[in-house]
Amino acid sequence: MASEVRKRAVNPPGVPAPPSPHMSASVWVAPGPLVFLSGQVARDLERNVVGRGDVRAQTRQALEHIRTILQAHGATLQDVVKLTVYLTDMTLAGATAEVRREYWPTDGPASTLVAVSALGDPDILVEIDVIAAPPGGE
Repeated sequence: MASEVRKRAVNPPGVPAPPSPHMSASVWVAPGPLVFLSGQVARDLERNVVGRGDVRAQTRQALEHIRTILQAHGATLQDVVKLTVYLTDMTLAGATAEVRREYWPTDGPASTLVAVSALGDPDILVEIDVIAAPPGGE
C-alpha cells in the first residue's frame, strides 16, 4: 500500500507573516520528508523593506528568513537541495552570488536564476525560494 502524503503549513515566529491568509511561509511534506518554502524577500517583521537599493542586504535578509523557517522544521541551510533566485535586474546576479557563497561556500544546492520584470514591491530586488530535504524530518 502506498504511503499517505501529509502536509502541514508552517509560519514560524521571526519572519514576517505572509501577505495573504491563503499563503504559508513553508509547507512540510511527508513521507520524504521535503520542505517547500515560499519565496522570501527582504522585509522586517513589520513588513518594511530591508536594504532598499542594496541587493546584497536584500539577499542576506531573504536567506536569513529561509534559515529561520528551516530551523522551525529541524533543518538547516545544508539541507537545501534546490534554490531559485528571482532578480529584477540581471546585472545584480554577481552581487547575489557573492552573498550566496557566504551561506554555501562549497556544495551548494541545485540552483536556478530567473529574471523577472517586477516583484510584489518596486523596492524588492530579489526573491528566493527553496526546497529542503531534512534528514529524518520532524
